[in-house]
Amino acid sequence: MWRTGRRNARVAVVVMFAGALAVAAGLAGAATQRTFVASNGVDTAACSLPAPCRTFAAAIANTLPGGEVIVLDSAGYGGATITQSVSIIAPAGIYAGISVFTGDGITIATPGLNVVLRGLAINGLGGQNGIAFLQGSNLVVDRCQISGMADNGIAIFAPGSRTSISDSEITAAANTGVYADAVLGAVEVTVDRTRFARSQWGLYVRQGARATVRDSTFAGHTQYAALAANDFGTGPASKLSIDTSSFLGNAHSVFAIGTTAPARGLVARSVLDDSPNGDYTLAAKGMGQLSLRDNALQTTATLLADGGLIELAGGNFGGLAGWGTVNPGILRTYGGNMLNGGGPLDFITVVAPN
Repeated sequence: MWRTGRRNARVAVVVMFAGALAVAAGLAGAATQRTFVASNGVDTAACSLPAPCRTFAAAIANTLPGGEVIVLDSAGYGGATITQSVSIIAPAGIYAGISVFTGDGITIATPGLNVVLRGLAINGLGGQNGIAFLQGSNLVVDRCQISGMADNGIAIFAPGSRTSISDSEITAAANTGVYADAVLGAVEVTVDRTRFARSQWGLYVRQGARATVRDSTFAGHTQYAALAANDFGTGPASKLSIDTSSFLGNAHSVFAIGTTAPARGLVARSVLDDSPNGDYTLAAKGMGQLSLRDNALQTTATLLADGGLIELAGGNFGGLAGWGTVNPGILRTYGGNMLNGGGPLDFITVVAPN
């Protein structure tokens, strides 16, 4: 009896262990490192290559943290709230659409996440933000088109975060193309080879946020194409650095305004068009500062230092329709500029002779 009981106990242990393995295998099968979506997919499927899901939300739910959701063919795949690190990837030549009728297209609101969005087309049809980055560590937006949002193309509030935007197009937002606000903590944004067009503001960094822009275009904005602002609280300076970019047909090109803390902008090796409605092209207000180096200014460009500081740091050429100072602002040249029109340059404070 003792031997029989011991044998039965061993059998019971084996059965229990096998059952545990089966449960574990079932849990592992519920989420995989790589999932797929397709126009003929079904959200109750395994989200595998032979059995894809239909929406991004279903595929993300079946993807392990840090995994990938791959788009197999052109279709609309719906928005999602992302609560884990994940990459959503549409290969070149495939249209992966998100129509935003209300709320936000993509919401990221969990601390510590690393999210990649590549090759998506996010279209506003009444929705507020194309992408709302509220919490998280890193966001990459690559080869995306975001248009027609009722508020912002991309809204960034995630404290301690970094956002990289490249090879994208952000257009026709009722408010701002990219809005980055560091009121909750440091926010850093880099933009490469991206087109901003036809919003009120193109890129707006606020309350200590910092942005670096390279090889990009700003066109047709009804307010400021690029703006650094600090207008409440006494936190760190808002900073905007722009290199090798073009400003065409905007109401204003670049503006730095600091009412409670500094706001600083650097524009280098860029083309600055005149304002189509005759307003100033570049302005610095309050504790705002702009530094210009090696830029091409169109013949009717204008500068305004409204209590702030604008520096011509050398290498700027083209024309100026005029410049002015109020409240009292400072216009300063360090020499080496080749500008004409609008009156003599001796109106500007000369730090080093031209």
